[in-house]
Amino acid sequence: MQVVCGKCRKACVLPDDRLIPGKAVVFECPSCRTRLTFTPKAAPAPAPKPGDKPAEPASDGEVRKGISVPFFQVRPTPDSIRELILSTLKDLPPMPQVMLKARELLSNPRANFDRLAKIIETDQAIATKVLRYANSAYYGLSAKVGSVQHAAVVLGHRTLGEILTVASASDLLDRPLEGYGLEAGTLWSHSLAVASAAKSIATIKAPALADDAFTAGLIHDAGKLVLEKHVRKQKWAFTKQLERTQHMWLDVEKLILGFDHAEIAGDVCEKWQIPEALGVAVRHHHLPSESGGSRLAAFVHMADAIAMRNGMGTGVDAQRYRIDEPVTQSLALTTEHINRITHEFMEFVIKTTQHQEDA
Repeated sequence: MQVVCGKCRKACVLPDDRLIPGKAVVFECPSCRTRLTFTPKAAPAPAPKPGDKPAEPASDGEVRKGISVPFFQVRPTPDSIRELILSTLKDLPPMPQVMLKARELLSNPRANFDRLAKIIETDQAIATKVLRYANSAYYGLSAKVGSVQHAAVVLGHRTLGEILTVASASDLLDRPLEGYGLEAGTLWSHSLAVASAAKSIATIKAPALADDAFTAGLIHDAGKLVLEKHVRKQKWAFTKQLERTQHMWLDVEKLILGFDHAEIAGDVCEKWQIPEALGVAVRHHHLPSESGGSRLAAFVHMADAIAMRNGMGTGVDAQRYRIDEPVTQSLALTTEHINRITHEFMEFVIKTTQHQEDA
């Protein structure tokens, strides 16, 4: 049904299946953001009688300003919300091109150190961060390195690639997300933990996938960056649903928005031109059994669960993280494995974030 905003006069489309004739509902004009009350007509208006004053043109229903009905009673369809959200991806900072170009070069074990250094140095901000991380206590160099080329020679391609990925994502992920109730640094620490844990799991189960597991783990929650403002607008609805039910936050995202942050993260990966295998892992990191057999998705999922259950979570329900049992059982990680993985990611997070504070 089409209605017209009384303020900006722009046409708005409301889904018919959400409207009840004669019952007032509230929605927000997508153009001017004015909150409007809309009452669908209960019956056709009677034909005008002779002498009646001509009626003014009207929309399909009555639209007026009002705040009496909760916004979530009338929501656009999930498809229309997703379309709106995807249209805002252009506002999300792109993953630095230097990382994408360097990753392509790093996939070649015979890559030239000079060429790699030149690619990284085309972005001085990234190059500076790479050197800071390379000289941090975590990587334990006996002497400071003063150039990206020197760092590449001393650390090797794989370690330099890891540092480059962290440097490229730090500004993007190290920010507060009010809608999710996360202070600055919370998402960043969680992302570092999952990246490290996913790499450790891959090192045990499929060493060739260790680098990709690290990257997928680092960006697995990027969808929250996109959804944050939409969640913030309806924060009270999210809070009420979490209070009244035993749903996980992921379930409430689907209930209110029609999809979750993992699905949107998959779309973000496409925008950033992240390799498809990593995008699949990110999109299905909460339910890897639906990924078509992606081992990376399984690694990130298990890493996410281990991080959550060891206090490196990102929400009120971190301790109730729902595990995809068939997939995690197939990994067959022992208690010894999990203890080692936990120790490794704790050390990585502490030293990486401490380095940022010192810098």
